[in-house]
Amino acid sequence: MTKEEYTMIQDFIISQASMLERLDLDGFIEWASYSDSVGAILDPWLYRKGHRKLSAIKDLAIEAKGFVGAFRKLNELTKKEDCP
Repeated sequence: MTKEEYTMIQDFIISQASMLERLDLDGFIEWASYSDSVGAILDPWLYRKGHRKLSAIKDLAIEAKGFVGAFRKLNELTKKEDCP
């Protein structure tokens, strides 16, 4: 890996985390959980068709929360290093 590739990946990771931080991931996870709970009752056919995808997206959102947590930790460390 070159220095340029390393820097590009680092910048990409930070920019993606910054975008994810702005999203209401908790609200999204809550709605996904609600949809999963009532979906089978309200529309069993649609629930069977979309349940696995919804579950995978919800899992991804849960992992994204961890990604955002690591990003916030990085920001805190950066702030501490910038202080005199």
